[in-house]
Amino acid sequence: MTDEERLNNSIEVSFDFGSLEKALKRISALGDPKKDAQVNKALKKGYRKAGAYLIRVGRKKERASINANKSKWPKVRHTGNLLSSFRTKIKRSGLGMLVGFTDKGRHSWLVDHGHGGQRSHNGWTEGSKFWESTRENEAKTAQSMIADSVKEAVYTILG
Repeated sequence: MTDEERLNNSIEVSFDFGSLEKALKRISALGDPKKDAQVNKALKKGYRKAGAYLIRVGRKKERASINANKSKWPKVRHTGNLLSSFRTKIKRSGLGMLVGFTDKGRHSWLVDHGHGGQRSHNGWTEGSKFWESTRENEAKTAQSMIADSVKEAVYTILG
């Protein structure tokens, strides 16, 4: 099983840099491997920063939903597997990253969306929508974090 297959229910963050692509081409046209390495390092730094941000927000929302439902479901046991299974994978080829869950968090879809038409022993289960709301509300912030780190690197290289 590959790393991308393990990241179940993941958020893919990739976008078109527009004018930054031209700047990246100008840097690679200079033929200086050190400058290319600087840009790649800045890209990875931005992806890591954005991935850590998405994971932090997702965990915060899941903890809030757990605490809100303690009185509703007092017998439900939380092992922490879902909270510890968040991972970020930076793509090797092309621009992009995946933020999602490893095998320990394969039940994330059920926690997020609920049991729909399926009845559990405690009744119908509604989803907490913690990851769906993170995906909708925080993806733009993560993209801007990546763009800012790349802009900073390009401007320092090109002067």
